[in-house]
Amino acid sequence: MLRHLLPSTKWITPPARIRYLSAATNPAKTIPRIACHLPSRTLIHVHGLDATRFLQGLLTNDVERKLQSPSTAMFCHLLNNKGRSMFEAFVATPSKDCELSSADANVASYLLECHVEVSAKLVKHLKMHKLRSKVNITSLEESYDVWWSSYDGTKDVATDIACSFEDPRAPTLGHRTFTAKGSTPLLESEDTESSASSSVFATYDMLRILHGALEGTEVDGIIPLESNIDWLNGVVFDKGCYLGQELTARTHYRGLLRKRCFPIIFENKNAEDSIPLPALVLSPGEAQDVAYGTVAMGAKVGIAYGGESVSRGTNVLNEGKKRAGKLMTERSELFNVGIAMLRLEHVLGVEKDVVEEDGGGEEMTDELPERLLTIANNDRSTPTLVVRPVIRRG
Repeated sequence: MLRHLLPSTKWITPPARIRYLSAATNPAKTIPRIACHLPSRTLIHVHGLDATRFLQGLLTNDVERKLQSPSTAMFCHLLNNKGRSMFEAFVATPSKDCELSSADANVASYLLECHVEVSAKLVKHLKMHKLRSKVNITSLEESYDVWWSSYDGTKDVATDIACSFEDPRAPTLGHRTFTAKGSTPLLESEDTESSASSSVFATYDMLRILHGALEGTEVDGIIPLESNIDWLNGVVFDKGCYLGQELTARTHYRGLLRKRCFPIIFENKNAEDSIPLPALVLSPGEAQDVAYGTVAMGAKVGIAYGGESVSRGTNVLNEGKKRAGKLMTERSELFNVGIAMLRLEHVLGVEKDVVEEDGGGEEMTDELPERLLTIANNDRSTPTLVVRPVIRRG
């Protein structure tokens, strides 16, 4: 089985010609203390005698194993009966002092954080599968807010926090806090005014994009492993059956994955003036540096060309003008990054077998291919935009 089809990139040994944005150049790195309300996220409350068993049969992650204590959280997807993703969500247990927690040890209580655009659809999906289960499902869109912070320590000055936890997808993605509507967490920031500005939300958006993390409707209809759910700690393969489990397990165990979502950089250059390059390699910490502005990554030119923005679903082409993938995110107004689903051979290449000199066996060598990937452009009067994939190191 080709090693690059396995759900990990820790094996990658990039060629020396790739230039890193290395955190090692700044060993005393300090993360800026910023936080903001996430208006695009909302909460759903699921509680009852059968709540644990009910969610266990719908989520790609393991409720019974990972949510055993208050203020713990996990990331997951909810799938349709064909195994395609419908929703991404965080599932957390409320703190003991929160009014949403249960005083009865037999009654479980969970908070599902999802994108506001799909919350009504997710509530409907949960209720459709409730059947006779003793579960109550309530939208908290009018009563609770979701906050993001770059650090641990967000506190609430008005009421108790419903839940606060480190992002389970990756430690470098910061912390999330659920608070009562209208309640402002006490931000331990040097500049509280800018902490509540839209620029902080844009920073969070760039951070999750550089981690290859899709949100909201971006995951709709794709194979879960194509959206990096395994890299983002959102799936387990040994918990038993759940809705849509068969396709996910088959893709994992048979190594059938041929596409994945990769962060991409929209280069500030025309395809005619560009040469093929390998993917840029960043660790999660280096991606964090770029998002926080600690390390610059080219000019922030956005991803617009010819006066028109680049929309989701736009094709990415290889040098032969054949389809290599498609964009999964809308244009970013502030940053020149996005996420595209690309065929693995255009990013990771194909392994080669090298016979050792003593004839004692075979050695596997990995080499990132040099590719010139561009955005499909039907208007030949405007320049063709170049994109460069980003892969995770470590």
